[in-house]
Amino acid sequence: MENPADLDQAAVLQVGFWTIDDPDPCDCAAYNVNCHNFELTDRSTYPVDRDMPLGAIEHWRVGASVDGHPFHIHINPFLVCPHDNVFDPLPFPHWRDTFLINTGRRVDIITENRAFTGKFVFHCHKLTHEDEGMMQLLRICDPETDETCGKYGWRECAEGDLQCIKALAATDCALAADDPVEFAACAIALGGPGGVCGPNACLEDADCPMMGRCTDNICGPR
Repeated sequence: MENPADLDQAAVLQVGFWTIDDPDPCDCAAYNVNCHNFELTDRSTYPVDRDMPLGAIEHWRVGASVDGHPFHIHINPFLVCPHDNVFDPLPFPHWRDTFLINTGRRVDIITENRAFTGKFVFHCHKLTHEDEGMMQLLRICDPETDETCGKYGWRECAEGDLQCIKALAATDCALAADDPVEFAACAIALGGPGGVCGPNACLEDADCPMMGRCTDNICGPR
């Protein structure tokens, strides 16, 4: 599965080592998941970071851009898909609730939202990372009884939230890149004149100078 939009769920855990002299092109806060910091999330706009329908079997892809992150999820364990690496050499699917994701790695897992409904979290199991905001709030909801179920997806941005759109673009970079260098190059391109994180980023035509047109959140000529 190459297109990130085809994933049921994706989570990229990032520390962020951009500096004042070399800032993050998409303004991702340090210690984030998918470029969102738990402590900085507006809960009046995003009561949960993502919701998942009761009974669904979902394919997750979990990655890390910098450093190692023990991915830990509450409530439902997950089935790790077989893969060949020195950190987990088991050649068959196996159950976990915590799994080490190292720099540049992406791991595919399968989970089922079988019985529990309600809110819970996943986070990096390094206490300093978790406490600094590398965590997300989830809920499992029943679409038969909750009309808001499905409103808060990992690719969903509230109307007018350009920073969320930038965060999604940065996450797609991290999911598509094969190594940290490729990810950095992709992020830098996002911050250029033709990138959604660059100076021509927009939400509507009125944001563009000289009667420009806003297309895919980037200003261009009419």
